[in-house]
Amino acid sequence: MSRSQGAGSAPTPEAIATLEEGLTLRSQSQPIEAYAAFEQAIRFSPGYAEAYVAKAGLLFKQGRSIEAIAAYDQALSLNPHLAAAYLGKGQALARQGKRPESREFLKSARKTLQANGHPHQADIIQHLLPGL
Repeated sequence: MSRSQGAGSAPTPEAIATLEEGLTLRSQSQPIEAYAAFEQAIRFSPGYAEAYVAKAGLLFKQGRSIEAIAAYDQALSLNPHLAAAYLGKGQALARQGKRPESREFLKSARKTLQANGHPHQADIIQHLLPGL
């Protein structure tokens, strides 16, 4: 498979393996190495929305909300049905004090989870909304 796949194409096996490696590194508290793995997964498959979500989550955890939001936006441009991207962007916006915008993204996460058959997770998000 080509290393230069675009939006809408399936991720390469290399991209999937590299994302999994990055997730393992993140869970082992190795953020620099995890970030490098997420970036490599994106290079392998530029249309791999889940890799952008992983990168964004790491940036958010590091307090880099602006960069996280940009990565969540990229993920959503590639896959508008990715609840994790809506949820993450909503949390990053809340951290910035942008509560109305945050609520909208959390509502989108909730709707996406419901549409994908995850009502329990959607209910959890519903409980976050009154605090915003």
